[in-house]
Amino acid sequence: MQQTLPQATLDPRTGCLMDKSAPQNDPEPGGSRRGALAGLVIVVVLLVVGLWLAHELRSASKIQDCVMSGRSNCEPIDVPAR
Repeated sequence: MQQTLPQATLDPRTGCLMDKSAPQNDPEPGGSRRGALAGLVIVVVLLVVGLWLAHELRSASKIQDCVMSGRSNCEPIDVPAR
């Protein structure tokens, strides 16, 4: 009894042997756009939060430096107009 082997071809993109009898599971073109877009949104959000945090820390540092130098009028006080 002779056993038959499945036909295989070389995939030009990956250089791997592919079984011709196996169904192709190639994702649709553009299917990875959703993941790339989600990654881009996460990076932009992290960048904005980082810039906001740096601004707040710089502001707090300026006030702290003023107070540590012995001044008493470091933060302007808003007085409502009458």
